[in-house]
Amino acid sequence: MSGRGVVTAALCRVWAGLLVLGLACSAGVGAQTQYSPKQQTGPFVPVKDGALIWDASTGLVWMRCAVGQTWDGSACVRESSSFNLFSLQQARSLPDRFNAGGWQGHADWRLPTIGDLESLVQCRDDTKRILRGDGFICYSHDKPTIDVTYFPNILKEGNASLFRTSSSLVIDFADGGKMNAYAADHRPYFVRLVRSKLMVDDAAVSEIIPDWIKYQQEVGTGHYLVQWVSKIDKQASKRADVDNHLILKLVTARYAALEAQELASALSSALLPLAPVFSSPTVAPKGEFETTAQYEARRAASLKAAEDSFSANTQRYQTAQAQRTQAEARVKARLAEPSTRQLLMAKAWQQALPDYLGSPVLTQIRYDADRQVFNAVLTSSKTSWQQEVTVPAPLNQAQALKMDLESGKIAPIVTFAVPQLKAEWSLVENAALRASRFASARASIPELDAFIAEYPNSPEAPLARARILELSRNSIQSLERFVANYPNSPDVPAARKRLFDLVTSSQELVDRIQKHATWPEVVAARAKLAAVQKTEFDKARSSDSAAAWQSFIDKLAGPDTQKLIAEAQKRLAVARSRESAEERERVAQWERDRPRREARQLCEAQKATCLASCPMDRVLTTLLDSTCKNRCESVSCY
Repeated sequence: MSGRGVVTAALCRVWAGLLVLGLACSAGVGAQTQYSPKQQTGPFVPVKDGALIWDASTGLVWMRCAVGQTWDGSACVRESSSFNLFSLQQARSLPDRFNAGGWQGHADWRLPTIGDLESLVQCRDDTKRILRGDGFICYSHDKPTIDVTYFPNILKEGNASLFRTSSSLVIDFADGGKMNAYAADHRPYFVRLVRSKLMVDDAAVSEIIPDWIKYQQEVGTGHYLVQWVSKIDKQASKRADVDNHLILKLVTARYAALEAQELASALSSALLPLAPVFSSPTVAPKGEFETTAQYEARRAASLKAAEDSFSANTQRYQTAQAQRTQAEARVKARLAEPSTRQLLMAKAWQQALPDYLGSPVLTQIRYDADRQVFNAVLTSSKTSWQQEVTVPAPLNQAQALKMDLESGKIAPIVTFAVPQLKAEWSLVENAALRASRFASARASIPELDAFIAEYPNSPEAPLARARILELSRNSIQSLERFVANYPNSPDVPAARKRLFDLVTSSQELVDRIQKHATWPEVVAARAKLAAVQKTEFDKARSSDSAAAWQSFIDKLAGPDTQKLIAEAQKRLAVARSRESAEERERVAQWERDRPRREARQLCEAQKATCLASCPMDRVLTTLLDSTCKNRCESVSCY
């Protein structure tokens, strides 16, 4: 961090909830967007006689009870002990089962994502979280970190607080943290299905909005954001009034545009035909063989047909006009309903906030050792809006957190509650930076090892291990290092099998069997040993040289080798005898060729003497008498 302690934050995302909007701030050079779950959930609204819970802050509709339990009006009652906990594979089949029967009238139930479940985490100590590993847990978690009023039967003992997501990650509602259960996907945990966020045109809104209005009336928060837009804080400073006026203008403009879109979309199916226009018919002149009476009758019939057509078209136009007027009245009535206005206003805030805050900047980041919190000032890049924000950080972790902020490993996240624009700052791991480092390390085993050491529980860690295995697949030593470094990886059995597949000699195979005697793959390796020995024998027989047979005998290893060695020794003796006879014959032939070699050497010397006697140009070093040269070279020494 620089001397001024400035970390620039990019306006990366505005969360599409009803009450909370979020912005992600980047930390350090090249840092990327990060998102954090809400620090406080709710309000929750029971629907469907309490069997479902609607989270008004996210728009998600949850099962109130875990799968295998039913809501009896006051508590979640277990249906059957054998269908209460699920492995990941079993959990992934649950949505199909519930959707096939249209549970609670819906067929779009799904497993929650890690972000969905994190939105239910509710810290009890002023929503504070502390860093643990590559995630966060609640600062104080003496009670379940979920609202047990709406989600009962969450205990802190055993696995009763662990809930599955659509991935290998699980949420532990004992402390609000997330866990990577990649190596334990077969273990049984609880499951709570969810429906996606509601949109304005979602038919299910009609089920929930009455309960939401009732809830607001009961808890005394029945005002709507639309009403707030018309109220500007009269005690604010002049500059703040300017900012309030700007956000008012932005939100109002977005709201008006959304209303127009809703109206246009609803009326698109009620298009008016063209207004009818009467046109006098064209009648052919009286014919030569047509009486005047016949002509007048024909002209009157043509005119009547045109009038009847115009009358019918006019009636259809008036009917369509009336239908459109009625449809427009229905849409305007729906748009005037408080529930619709609230949903549209939430969308308007979502769209207006980036224009208001721009790319917010975190300045004056400093650590308060007494309070054990980081303090900063969040400032809009487009207006004069600013707000002080804090995030808790234990003293023994503060220095490391600051270094991670400077390097970009940790990214600051700011979430906003509207309409007050109350900001809360939290710190999460910089997933984009982590993904970038993983991408740059993909070609190097040492760099991938370093990445896993730095991010052991990240989503990319299993991918990094799989990549190391891919790069190591042709090296026995690299595969051995992989098995030694990552003994708990699910890819280890494949690595051990590949290692034994690469071994081609019996001596090396015996060495590996002895070295890795506890591996399950040793059984198959021992069965492979006889085939490897036979392959080595066949290779020596193909060469059938004394050196090949001697090498086979020296390198053959494993049990039951006496028969092969005996046969190889016989063939070795035959090969040596054959090669000795061949060597003696080569020596004898050399002696027989001696006179011929000596005569050829004498002839070559005489030819050289002849050429040396021919006249030569001393400057150009070329022969002057070609006849002499030809005479010398005509002599054949072969």
